[in-house]
Amino acid sequence: LVSWIGSLEAIARASATPAPGAGPSGQASSPNQPGSERKVGKEYLEACDALRDEVLPPFGFRLQDTSEGFSLREEDPQVLLREQEERRRAARESRARNLDAQVTRLTRELKALAVGPPADHFRAGPSASAYSRYDDTGLPTHLADGKELGSQARKRLEREMAKLQAK
Repeated sequence: LVSWIGSLEAIARASATPAPGAGPSGQASSPNQPGSERKVGKEYLEACDALRDEVLPPFGFRLQDTSEGFSLREEDPQVLLREQEERRRAARESRARNLDAQVTRLTRELKALAVGPPADHFRAGPSASAYSRYDDTGLPTHLADGKELGSQARKRLEREMAKLQAK
């Protein structure tokens, strides 16, 4: 714990010390080190987050931001560790859901590309069995039962074809 606090103090001193050639605001005027202050600030915030989330809970301390600054409360370490594990589990589940959605989207795009040129999309794609006749551009004109497509359905298919041709 003491080493963490020492690390935070060192990072804070580094971020408070103006860079060589800095102006009165502490902003570096040298173009040689763009973003160096942001990097130190980011490191400081990451170290603070690690202290709050990883170091203090096993010792039974909860560090929270308040409108006046922060509060440090002593609590049951087991409760804090359960909360920490719950947050980790929720983050893992969120990442898994995002990856699943990404896989689904990419699979759908691959299937659309696997059909071939846009003109063949409705003839050989997943909806091929829904249509019986097509025009010269490959757009369906009749449903599988022989009924002619309505104007709204035709416009929807034209928009879908335009999207495929844009890819």
